[in-house]
Amino acid sequence: MQRGAWFLCLIASSCTDVARTEHSEPPLCHAVGCDDGLALALHTPNDTWIAGSYRFDLGLTANHACSMDLPADLPSDPSVLAKPRCEPELTAGLMPEPRCQAESLGAAAADALCRPIAGHFVLRAFLLETPELVTVHAERDGRVILDRTIAPNYDEVAPDGPECGPICTRGELNLALKE
Repeated sequence: MQRGAWFLCLIASSCTDVARTEHSEPPLCHAVGCDDGLALALHTPNDTWIAGSYRFDLGLTANHACSMDLPADLPSDPSVLAKPRCEPELTAGLMPEPRCQAESLGAAAADALCRPIAGHFVLRAFLLETPELVTVHAERDGRVILDRTIAPNYDEVAPDGPECGPICTRGELNLALKE
């Protein structure tokens, strides 16, 4: 091999290696989506709800007024979501609180087995907005059991990784009602 040809080959090889690192394979992305929003959970100290007439007012971009009567509004089937009546409409429900325990599935595999705890519920709502302030007012039989204004903390979430997108803003509030 001539001296000049070897030199060109060396340069060409280096250029190919540089091109490979600059144009590496794109990340494997899936069609995973997400929404900006705030998850809200209202629970009692022991997750059991005293019978009574409940009213929940959420102060957001739009004010939501929700109500439900317990135990009358509880479904007989615990797998059915008990939904409060809300104006304007709000995605919310009184969900059974689960108890989960690990269950062995063989050599090294384990899975969590979750079952609802009888009579234990958490009121959950997901809001498709990210308000700076949220006001929550709750009453049972006309007695105030929660009255708070809070500034939620938000995080950026990328379910398929930041290189794939989308990147969403999510927050979560867990608030306890008084007995």
